[in-house]
This record gives sequence, structure tokens and C-alpha cells, in this order.
Amino acid sequence: MPGLMARKRRGAFRFRRRFFAFRAMGVSGHLKNGGILHKKMQTASRVHDKRAVFFPLASSLRRGLDGGADKMRKTEGRDRRTVTAKRIFDIGFALVLMVPALPVLGIVWVIMRMQEGRAPFLFVSERMKTVDQPFMLYKIRTMRCVHPQENRGVAGGDKTHRITPLGRFLRRTRIDELPQLFNVLRGDMSFVGPRPPDPNYVRAFPGLYGQILKSKPGITGLATIIYHNHEEHILARCKTPEETDAVYRRRCIPRKARLDLIYQRNANLRLDLYIMYLTAAELFRLPRRKAVRWREIHVPAE
Repeated sequence: MPGLMARKRRGAFRFRRRFFAFRAMGVSGHLKNGGILHKKMQTASRVHDKRAVFFPLASSLRRGLDGGADKMRKTEGRDRRTVTAKRIFDIGFALVLMVPALPVLGIVWVIMRMQEGRAPFLFVSERMKTVDQPFMLYKIRTMRCVHPQENRGVAGGDKTHRITPLGRFLRRTRIDELPQLFNVLRGDMSFVGPRPPDPNYVRAFPGLYGQILKSKPGITGLATIIYHNHEEHILARCKTPEETDAVYRRRCIPRKARLDLIYQRNANLRLDLYIMYLTAAELFRLPRRKAVRWREIHVPAE
């Protein structure tokens, strides 16, 4: 009898050890019913049959791993379809917008040439599409030309005096963003996504931007719709490049990142169309009660 009791205890101990090992692997979903587990342990200890313990657990392990793999394959397939549909939409819509954009760019070029002579028409700056992949971003120049060393960092109150009268109009109407249609056609950017960051900020926050830049940078985005005006108001009060940089790092980057990650978790073509509509509502007289409500709900607290 003492030998039989010892064998029962050893059998029950082996079951518990295997069960908790499988649960630590995250595949015990099929074995969560405490009553069934108790009966299995009693049966295993009574009949001393290792198969009564091992086979149900192995079957549950196999079902758990197969189910997880199937779910992962479905998610990856859905993500690939979303990316493909978004890229097709970006190319098609960019080609459509190029028709009215080219005459507008020609008119702006003529006006700028008349006012400023042979000054550069485009402002070209390095931005990041991934943590380790830069690209050149195109915009219409809206500021007077200075030495490159004086033109680093984000635009704040220290650069306001350099904005030309034409540049103020271009910024207000977002016409200065039209050359980014070429970035979209090249595949550097999308219409909707996080704004492409400066390399200095990517080097300063590699983990944060490593997550954000899993989404392709965009001309507009959720953070642009909700936080852009507030960001301009904050930075306009800065008087030096150092103060602008410090305020941008401390106050703007975390809040924009939070909004970019909210977009990333909910990204789909329908949301992209809605964000593009809200962007147009900022420029034209369009109904935007939902835009105001969205801003009230999602704008990050100071």
C-alpha cells in the first residue's frame, strides 16, 4: 500500500508539473475548467496511465499552436490587403490631383520668381520613412533663404520673421504641401499617416519612432488634424532655436506620438478617407461637426 500511494502522488505531481509548464507557454486555453482538470488528475493517479495525462495536454498544445498560427496568418493577410489597397488608392488619387496641382504650382512659381528673382522654388529636407531609411521631402519654400546652419529644427517663433507674405498664404491654404504628391508617387509617403520626422528626433527617440514608422509617413494624419494648430500656437511663443527644440521634444512629440499610435491601431481605408475629408474641411466650407467632436474627445491633455 505505501508503494501504491507513493505512485499516485508521483503521477499527480507529474500532471501538475506538465500542466503548469504548458500554461506558462500560453496554450492552456482548452484546459481552464477546474472540474475537468481535477477529474483528469484523479483518473491519472488512479490508473497510473501516462497517456491519460500526456495525450490530452499534447492535443491541447497542438490545437493552441495551430489556432494561434491561423489567427496570425489571417491578420497578416488582412494587413497585406490593406497596405495594397492603400497603395493603389495613393497612386490613383495622386495622379488625379496632379491635374489641378501642376497649373497651381506653375502660377506660384511665376509669382515667386517675380517677387524673389532666382531664389529656390522648392524647400528640400531630409526626413525618415523608417528608423534607418531617409528620403528627401519636397515643399514649396515659404521662408527667406538663410545659411543651412540657421535652418535646422522645427519652425517656431524664432523663424516667424523669415516667412514671406506669399509663404503665409501658402501655409494657410496648405498649397506648400503640393510637391509632396511626387513623394507619394515615389512611394516615400502616403496621403494619410504620421508626419515624417526629422532624423535628429528619430536618433533621440529610436524606440518611439520605431513603432510609429511602422506606418508609412503621410501628408496629413490624425495628429495633424487634432494637434497641428495647438502645436503651432505652442511653438510660436518660443524665442530661440534652443527653446523651440526643447518645447517640441517635451510637449509635442509625446502627444503627437500618442495620436499616431491611435491611428496605427485603427488604420483602414475608410478612416483614411475620413481624415482626408477632415483635412479638406480645414480649408473649405464643409460640414465638420464630427471633426470638432473628434478633437474634443481625443486631443491629449497638457
